[in-house]
Amino acid sequence: MNYHATFTNLCFVCAASLASAQAKPAPSQASPSAPVTARAPASAPASGPQSGAQPELTAEERELLQQLHAANLTEIEAAKLAQKRARSKTVKRYANEIVKDHEHAERELARVAAQTSVTLQKPAQDKKVEALNNTSGAANFDHEFITMMGREHEAAIRLVEDARAKAQTKAIVDLLAALLPVLQKHEQHALQQLHNLPH
Repeated sequence: MNYHATFTNLCFVCAASLASAQAKPAPSQASPSAPVTARAPASAPASGPQSGAQPELTAEERELLQQLHAANLTEIEAAKLAQKRARSKTVKRYANEIVKDHEHAERELARVAAQTSVTLQKPAQDKKVEALNNTSGAANFDHEFITMMGREHEAAIRLVEDARAKAQTKAIVDLLAALLPVLQKHEQHALQQLHNLPH
């Protein structure tokens, strides 16, 4: 009997059996009675406004933007008229200040209006600007312009202060907070100008 051949065949069978056993997947270690872990639910959406969402304005806030828009344009138009017609250099400098500050305020107003889907309407021609333009004499013009600016800014300050007490939207609150000190500065400068103008 060929023991060497028999031993070789036996080793071959053992090696094949071992390879087959290794190829089979290992049984699961989890107990058959163990509960299946549920997949974690998707995160719930935040209750607050989503990023990029447009804030919703109240009807009063929408009307406020239109009022501030009209006031800005009136004061810019009057000040540009004063840049051309005023006799006093200090009045001209004041007019430059009005134009610069209110054009900046108008850009900020337009930004907030765009964020809140408000279309700013072009206001009708302000009769106060028309009356100012019809003023005869440079000295009279200076006096009328400064008087007008004092009244306009006094009214604008009241509007902003009242609106701040009622505003609910952060964009409006921030806009009013930035605008109020500018209006107060303009009113104070108007009173100083009026005091220094010749009577």
